[in-house]
Amino acid sequence: MKSLLLILLCIGWLGCAGTDTASMPGAEVITVEGEASVRGHTPFTTIMLETSQRNLYVLVLDDAERQALEATLPARLRITGILTVDTWNGFRYAHLKPTLTEWL
Repeated sequence: MKSLLLILLCIGWLGCAGTDTASMPGAEVITVEGEASVRGHTPFTTIMLETSQRNLYVLVLDDAERQALEATLPARLRITGILTVDTWNGFRYAHLKPTLTEWL
């Protein structure tokens, strides 16, 4: 089941692989490991990754990616993606647009 979800997520993220990071000032590609879970209160929920050092990353996902990932949560993941800074619920957070997701 997890393999099928991983394949679906990878297919969905293939379209993002060609994203021009030069158009996003300060964007860089990083890899982080942590526990992914849903945070917030309905209707303002998001999926976040929390590292062992207590760093939080808002995962930037489309609806299909979010639904596929939510079915496996909570989960320990290693995510490689494009890092940006944006706001969520009125606060600045690191946002991570995954290009590769691995279940640990």
